[in-house]
Amino acid sequence: TFNVNFMQQFDLVLNALDNLTARRRVNRLCLAASVPLVEAGTTGYLGQANVIAKGEVACYECQTVETPKVYPICTIRATPSRPVHTIVWSKEFYKLLFGAKEQESMLFEDTATLDGEVSTYMD
Repeated sequence: TFNVNFMQQFDLVLNALDNLTARRRVNRLCLAASVPLVEAGTTGYLGQANVIAKGEVACYECQTVETPKVYPICTIRATPSRPVHTIVWSKEFYKLLFGAKEQESMLFEDTATLDGEVSTYMD
């Protein structure tokens, strides 16, 4: 199992998990084992990486993270997982249906720029 003894066999842990519960667990295990952690992730097209070392740098859960005011289009289009995502999608869909310019909606996809590729989001 993944416990403190398991983590102590490593000199460094690289983490790029896709959910907060797992990230927090790895963070806690690395802190308990005194093993440095490189925490990495993405938001839309933006990526980040942080080194977490016990007693030197704030841990993963100790860092304050602002609540996002904008959401990555890939999340809104393909994998909405929170109620706020569906609200943002609905607002954008309303713009697409009833807006003066459909290009103002982030759901708009210009098929002329796809160069023959099939859209992964909309027909």
